[in-house]
Amino acid sequence: MTYILLIVALVLLAVDWLQTVTIARSPGRWYERNPLLRWWMRRAVDRLQLPEVGVHVHFALSAVLIVGMACVIAWLWPRHLIGWAVLWVAVEGWMVRNNYRLGIKPARI
Repeated sequence: MTYILLIVALVLLAVDWLQTVTIARSPGRWYERNPLLRWWMRRAVDRLQLPEVGVHVHFALSAVLIVGMACVIAWLWPRHLIGWAVLWVAVEGWMVRNNYRLGIKPARI
């Protein structure tokens, strides 16, 4: 069950990722509220003129963090792994739901 929740969290992260690409492609229509993500987007615009690159860097690092910490938690505190999985399902589920409520759909690759 725990690993299924981690997979669900990563699928929701991927949907959030694509929704954020939609935001980056339409800066006049949408505004990213996450200050860390905005920082990555600005940095990518300054260097490459492509805010999407900042989105990709942010979400790739997030995926590595989620999976990496899941491995550490599974090794050191296996009983708490389900809490980690539930936390990320809740966070990403809320983000995806909020974006859909605002009308933000996942970008096409």
